[in-house]
Amino acid sequence: MSELNQKDAADVPEVIRRLGDVLPARGRVLLIPHNYPDPDALASAAGMHLLLSRQFGVRGRILFTGTVSRAENREMLRQIRYSWGLLAQEDPPEASGGIPASSGRILEETASRKTAVSS
Repeated sequence: MSELNQKDAADVPEVIRRLGDVLPARGRVLLIPHNYPDPDALASAAGMHLLLSRQFGVRGRILFTGTVSRAENREMLRQIRYSWGLLAQEDPPEASGGIPASSGRILEETASRKTAVSS
């Protein structure tokens, strides 16, 4: 785990500004952590959900694939106050790009990359 250094901290306002550039003016953003999310993935998605709501006034929804089988992870989902669900139960993907019809954008987090995808 790397610590946030001063240079990284100084970049945060620019990263948030750039995030705002790709967000929809209205609608919702789907937040998709990795498959079979663990507490880190769920907490990261919840933090992004909070940032989107408070900083940008954008609605978010946390979606994931797989099951959350560990008791403590299921309890975390029960306690989380943000909108979440299973990706398979959302709108069918558009044939053109796989982006659910009701979404404006998708933010996806994986262990190796973070991606903002425009519709």
